[in-house]
Amino acid sequence: MTNRTIIHEEVVHVRTEEQYNLLMILLEKIGCQWITGRLPTSIFSPVTFIKYGNRTCVRIRSGKMDFSPIKYYSGNLPITAFEDFYKRYQTNHHKSNNLNSRLIKCIDEVYKINQ
Repeated sequence: MTNRTIIHEEVVHVRTEEQYNLLMILLEKIGCQWITGRLPTSIFSPVTFIKYGNRTCVRIRSGKMDFSPIKYYSGNLPITAFEDFYKRYQTNHHKSNNLNSRLIKCIDEVYKINQ
């Protein structure tokens, strides 16, 4: 069972493949889907991240996701760095206990290793 959290609209900039993959795991846990209806982790990095590389942004709007290069969103929507999104997400979900603590610890370790 996923914990549904609606993010009304946010654009997250991921600079590395690891950040992209971690973002997909987090977004799937809170109930987001690609605009096609597929789960975030069904489209891992080789397909999506390689297209735009360190310019990749993922837009989340009412639980639906799409992606484009950062240039597409610049000037239209505020862009959140993955690090800031992750810190806010981690703080909010640790307090509300919406995420399995083992998963958060695992993600923390992977993120620290890849920084």
